[in-house]
Amino acid sequence: MHATILSIIAWLADLLVGSGTFDRVKAAVARWQEKQISGVEKREGVYDELQVIGIEASASVMNLMIELAVQLLKLQDKE
Repeated sequence: MHATILSIIAWLADLLVGSGTFDRVKAAVARWQEKQISGVEKREGVYDELQVIGIEASASVMNLMIELAVQLLKLQDKE
């Protein structure tokens, strides 16, 4: 079941922003997930980092990509 969900999340993200962009989002989320700060601060940090490296999208698309990356990493940790 987890493999199916992981595949769907990855497919959706690739469809929305492209796989290279989503790979960068996942990497940024992974870096910020390890920090001992609030979830809001982590999201802001990821968002700021993505803007610095040139990833620009609407706030809703950025938030969706960040959340998809968070869920994908959580599922991968469970496997």
